[in-house]
Amino acid sequence: SDGQFNNIKTLEAFEKSLVDSVYTPDGEDKINKFGSIAAFLKDKGVEHPYIDMSMDEVDALNDDDYNDREDKLKSLSFPYLNRGEDYRINNFTYDMVDQYKIKGIWYFDKRISELVYRPLAIAPITKSVKNAGKRNKDDLSELVWVFYRHARETLKDAYVFSDKNSVVRKSFDEIINERRFQALIYLEENMYEDREVKDYMQENAFMRLLESERIKEKIRNFEHDMWSW
Repeated sequence: SDGQFNNIKTLEAFEKSLVDSVYTPDGEDKINKFGSIAAFLKDKGVEHPYIDMSMDEVDALNDDDYNDREDKLKSLSFPYLNRGEDYRINNFTYDMVDQYKIKGIWYFDKRISELVYRPLAIAPITKSVKNAGKRNKDDLSELVWVFYRHARETLKDAYVFSDKNSVVRKSFDEIINERRFQALIYLEENMYEDREVKDYMQENAFMRLLESERIKEKIRNFEHDMWSW
């Protein structure tokens, strides 16, 4: 579920992230007439512990439990609404992938006296399924993190099309390992729980770009210093 590989994302959770049911304006109007989804369900005679919770109990929920409650109430409401008119089902499509995050490690190989890069993991960054068909790209999230060794069998057999060189064929695996792509460094391993650059440079996008270049320069200097006498 994250680049640290501490928590496994279950198949059920992964499949759930590929589909989302969204209220249409007409559906929202029907819900809003009752004030809340819980009140709408209570009017329909639906029984569930989440429906009878008081506002104080709802406020006491942590973020995960609150989101679980909202998702459950939402799913309970769909049988009482008209599909297409009151809600629609959005499915994941590949054009929702906006970018990729790649986690890698730079290390100095003493045997060949060379600084070597090794990709460790890759994650597609996608637009939220609920925003399918919309132009807004602000709501991006990591779909799933894949250990690179597991993805390599697929990437090495998939070739990149280049309109500048039709003779040499490069696989996606070669492109990633040789770092022949445009990228921005957004994070380096650190003692502050691996915080991202945007976490300590929050209000200045230009400074974040300079910080990214500083990290890149530090890697170059590391290799250069190995050859200093």
